[in-house]
Amino acid sequence: MSRKTAGLAAAAILAAAAAWTAAGPPRRWDSALARPVILRYADHLHAAYADATDRAAALREEIRAFVRRPSLEGLESCKAAWVRARPAYLETEIARFSGGPIDRSPDGPETFINAWPVDESYIDSVDGRPFSGIINDPAGFPSIDEAALRRAHGAGGETHVTTGWHAIEFLLWGQDRSPGPGGGARPFTEFADRGTLPNAPRRRAYLELCADLLVRDLSWVRDQWAPVRPGNYRETFLSLPVEEALSRILTGVGTMAVGELRGERLAAPFTLKDKEEEHSCFSDTTHLDHLHNALGVRRVWEIGVGELARRIDPRLAADVARALEDAIEALRSPDLEPFDQAILGEDDRPGRRAILRALGALDRFNRAFSRLADRLGLPVTTRLP
Repeated sequence: MSRKTAGLAAAAILAAAAAWTAAGPPRRWDSALARPVILRYADHLHAAYADATDRAAALREEIRAFVRRPSLEGLESCKAAWVRARPAYLETEIARFSGGPIDRSPDGPETFINAWPVDESYIDSVDGRPFSGIINDPAGFPSIDEAALRRAHGAGGETHVTTGWHAIEFLLWGQDRSPGPGGGARPFTEFADRGTLPNAPRRRAYLELCADLLVRDLSWVRDQWAPVRPGNYRETFLSLPVEEALSRILTGVGTMAVGELRGERLAAPFTLKDKEEEHSCFSDTTHLDHLHNALGVRRVWEIGVGELARRIDPRLAADVARALEDAIEALRSPDLEPFDQAILGEDDRPGRRAILRALGALDRFNRAFSRLADRLGLPVTTRLP
């Protein structure tokens, strides 16, 4: 959306909200108030998925160069590209849990994009099992191709992940064997002919295919939000009653912030003190996952939802915004890096204190956000389905 268009949309929100608050909340939402927010949300998601796709494509180019001629420098370039690419996807995760294309049954590709945790031995060799995994099973998987990986994905349980960010992460970094700081340390020679592991050609083919599929899956979601594309999800979303569309927006944001980020990604590893609960364990970048999930929530708040809320209940909107900023500040703490060390020890250790601050802030966010949804008269949940 252009700055001029955004300004007009904001003006429409302010004008409509002024009329609303003067007369009291209507029994039904005023389209003039809500439609600009809904349109900006759709525009934002198209731009966000386009950015995520472009960054994944840049990662794919690094991987293609690496598999043509494996080298230490090439592997490090791939790792750096993965770290650069991932935040853009993380900030789109506010669109999950909202009936949108990313995780809509039956064709949503979310599980092919970001499934975790990963049973590494389902993909490749691991400590004590040098011949495990699809890569080392030419009899069971004569060809490393899309049909084979799609079919095998989740076939033996949810940790049987074959594609997506974390499959690529594992192939680039390798197992995280260290009890202390640091992720995996896979040598580039495991991709080289006459290198340090058998089946290097299949390992290269697997890595390159995973990068192709990631770009393809993200492109599909991007196109579902593209303007002027008849029959895509955006067209359906923009035709929904405003109450339904706003409810979907707020449910996605709230569930990502509370059920997923607070519950699954922060509270579970904090309670269990188990590095297997860490999201991006191979690269040791889980702290960035959490921060960019929260930044994704703030972005949706900034593009119109916050303004909408302030016009209806300024005090409650301020409570939501303050709690969200407190959570972001806590998640920026350097004491959270690496996350698998931050969760260890007693609660007075710096890392655990930072996590507790984030949990407390997200608890306050949940209370204020749920009250705000009630005030807006919208059915919204922050719990995971």
